[in-house]
Amino acid sequence: MLLIGVFALALGATARATHFVIWDDLASPVRAWVIGRWGPQSKAATLVSCPWCLSWWWALAWWGCGYLASGHPLDVTALWAIPAGALTISYLYAAAQARLGIGGA
Repeated sequence: MLLIGVFALALGATARATHFVIWDDLASPVRAWVIGRWGPQSKAATLVSCPWCLSWWWALAWWGCGYLASGHPLDVTALWAIPAGALTISYLYAAAQARLGIGGA
C-alpha cells in the first residue's frame, strides 16, 4: 500500500518538475542556454521542450528514489518495477498534458 503513495508523489513531482523546465518563466534562461549551446534541432533542445521526452527522466528519478527509499531492495524485482513505474508515470503526465492542455503546449 505504501507504493501507491510513493507512486502518487512521484507522479506529482514528475508533473511539476517537467512543467517547470518546459514552461515556467524561471527556467527560460536554462532553455535559452541549451538551445543556444546545442542548437534548436538538437536532442538537448528537444529534451527541454518536449513533455513526453523530459517526463520519462524525471519519473525515473522520482519513482526510483521513492521505490528504494520506501524500503524495497535493489533486486530483480526493482529492475522491472522501477522502469515500469517510471514509464507509467511519464505516460500519465504527458497524456494528461496533451489531453487537458496542461502547460504551455
